[in-house]
Amino acid sequence: MQMRTKKISRIAVKLFAASLTLMVMAGCVNRELKVITKPENADVYLNGEQIGSSPVSTNFNWYGTYDVKIAKKGFKTLQQTAEIKRPLHDYFPFDIFAGIFNSGKTYTYRWHFDLEKAREPSREALVERANNLAERAEAEPEDSPDGSKQ
Repeated sequence: MQMRTKKISRIAVKLFAASLTLMVMAGCVNRELKVITKPENADVYLNGEQIGSSPVSTNFNWYGTYDVKIAKKGFKTLQQTAEIKRPLHDYFPFDIFAGIFNSGKTYTYRWHFDLEKAREPSREALVERANNLAERAEAEPEDSPDGSKQ
């Protein structure tokens, strides 16, 4: 009986060592965000940092909400928040097994944005705006260098 217990203990220790070795040898799972815009070649910013022109990919470490800004000449600048939701395999204890069995795998998340063409104001609207600015400039007194109103 004692011999059998020792044998089981040795097997348990070997299994534990093997699983520990697998976990240590397991690589990380890579996470990539790909931003696609229509039209392409728009400047893409995440949390205020430019990551490139669309379509563009970047690696990320954290799931959650990001501030997104997309700008292209001739189109309205898009500013909004977007979220990358954490998948089930990235919660404990599933993340351990995902790290072991999916070592080196890249999970790609895609965001698609359609940009709206900017409308150019009509000539009449520009003239009216210029006239309004001129009237306001004439109506408001200027500050002189000594701080008094003229």
